[in-house]
This record gives sequence, C-alpha cells and structure tokens, in this order.
Amino acid sequence: MQNTDCPHKKAKYIPSVYIASFPTPADDTYYFWLYYEALEKQGYHLVDTRGVRLGETWLEENAGKISIIHFHWPAYIYSKEAPWEFFKSFLSFCKLLLKARSLGYQIAWTVHNIFPHERHNILLEYLTRFCLAHLADVIFVHFEGARHTVSRRFLTFKNIHKIPHGNFRTVFPNNCTRAEARERLGLQPESFVYLIFGPVRPYKGIEEAVAAFREIAAPEDILLVAGNPSDRHISEWLSTTADLDPRIVPRLRFVLKEDVQYYFQASDVVLLPYKKIFTSGNLFLALTFGRPVVCPNIGIMSEVVDTEVGIKYDLRSDGSSLIEAMREIKWRDHKKCCEAALKKAESFTWEEAAAISAMAFGQFRRS
Repeated sequence: MQNTDCPHKKAKYIPSVYIASFPTPADDTYYFWLYYEALEKQGYHLVDTRGVRLGETWLEENAGKISIIHFHWPAYIYSKEAPWEFFKSFLSFCKLLLKARSLGYQIAWTVHNIFPHERHNILLEYLTRFCLAHLADVIFVHFEGARHTVSRRFLTFKNIHKIPHGNFRTVFPNNCTRAEARERLGLQPESFVYLIFGPVRPYKGIEEAVAAFREIAAPEDILLVAGNPSDRHISEWLSTTADLDPRIVPRLRFVLKEDVQYYFQASDVVLLPYKKIFTSGNLFLALTFGRPVVCPNIGIMSEVVDTEVGIKYDLRSDGSSLIEAMREIKWRDHKKCCEAALKKAESFTWEEAAAISAMAFGQFRRS
C-alpha cells in the first residue's frame, strides 16, 4: 500500500518525546500496543496513564514532561446521558483542551469513528468533536474518504494525515489447521462456515445477517457467531433463534487471544454486515488470518476490500444485496481469496503508521 503523506522510511528520529494516550490502552486493545510499540522506535514514548483522570491538576503536574496528548475514543471523557450533565461536561472538556494548549501540550486525535456507536446527544456530541477537531494540532485517519469526511463534517482542512491501520500478525497465534480448528469447535469438515466475530452490538447487523443466512444457507452450512454478549437483547434473540435453527452456532463469550485462531481457521468467510462503520479492526483481523470478507460498501471497507479479497454490497438496498453477496462468496475460488486477503493484510503495517505519525508530530512541534 502506498501513502502519499510522506516517504515513510525517512521519518526523522526524535528522542525522548513523551506521549499520553486517552483512553489508556487496555491489555487486550492490541491496536494501541502495536501502534505505540512502532512509534517507540521513532522516539515517541508512551507514558503509563492507567488510573489517571485527565484534569487540570494532571495537566499542570506534567507540563514540560509530556509533550503530546493523544485522543482515540474521547467520548468516555465527556459523554453523559442527561443533556444538562453532558453540556457541563462539554464545557469542561473544551476548557481542558484550551488549558492543555496554554501549557504547551500538543493535541492529537485519531478519528476511529465520526461519532460513537452508542451516543446520548448528537448535537452535543457534534459540538464536542467540532471543538476537538479545531483545537487538535494533528488529526489522524485510516482511509482517504475519512480525511474528506472529517474536513467536511468539522470544517477543518489542515493537518489531517492518513495512516494505515496495521495488521495483527504478531499478536495472535496462527498455527492450527482448518481440520484441527473445526474439530475443536465441533464443526463438520464439509460445512461452509460463515463467521461473525467480536462483541455482539446493535450496529453490527447481526440480525440482518441471520435473516440472510436463513434465506440462502444449505442444510450443512453454518453461521458461527463468536464474541462477548455486549447487547443482552440481541444475544438472547440469537440464542433463541439458534434453538430453532441448529445451523446457527452462537459462542457468546469472551474469546481468549490464543483461541481466536480456531474461529478464523474454522471459517470460510467472515461477515462484516455492519449497519454503520467508519474504521474496522475486525476487517484487519479477518485479513490477518487470510479470510475473505462480505461487507457493505461503506467506511474503510469501501477502500480496502476489493474483488480479490471479498464482496462489497449496497447497504441501502432492501437486504437482497447482502443475501446475494453471501450466496456468491460460496462460489469464489476460496484458496485465491485467502491468499489475496493475507497479502492485503501484510501491506498494512504499524511501522508505516508510526513513521507518518512521527513526521506529523515533528512538523507541528517545529511550527
């Protein structure tokens, strides 16, 4: 993959620059660790902010020590259910950003989504992110369309850099065979297996995928749904539906890192039937395991997924496009699709993301 933002191998090494991430990386948020590990090699050191509340006291205590405050999913800081509480939180967050700038911090924002998947007040959410977009020194996005979307939505037109979303090759074990994976999960060797992986949440379109599967699936086909039951209503509905149709196999629990390989190796195709999406880590997880995907033609998937690695369908249709895509993927050359998916994953690296980030950080630190 080529990126025109900068020649990524020529990023200048800048020693001893400290960066604080909000939210703090969790142990299983592999995106964070892979990105900041690569950024460390560029001379940007992630400080430990576990248990830290971002407030004026912390800003004052760390001024001159930490150079960059990097936001990823900022809604957890300011979003409140009650409108009045949200409004006060919005004001406080904007005040914090202004305080940070006055103390010499640089502010970065990686826009993983335009708005949170679950949000309380769209107007206040927009106003808060509008202020963040204009107070940030640099904004990162993961695909070209996102650059234009951020510019258009938040009326900011400078310092928006596209960085690749890296693959997860170094994180997850991947040494089992298809036969071993299916035996472990209790799946028949001859079944065509569609996989939906990750936390069960409303925006992921699981109900629509189940309906499409039941429309086109052969008696031996399997729809495997694996991940945390984050939404109780959908999880209960899925379990009830599975009781009526044994071809639907829900494994609704947290999947350990060492077990992820079994689900992907057991599958023939990964379904990403999202109702809305901007950036998708699950897309790169599927490609990392060399699995073709079926997905809507929106967000990052509209640019990353081509006919060699999967099928994109029109989200605005009545559902027939998803049905046709799920039917068509069964007749693709599976081996070629898997090889193309793996090759695609390997073209997206954290090293390139870190090099472009370092170049961008260096530019605004010198300005």
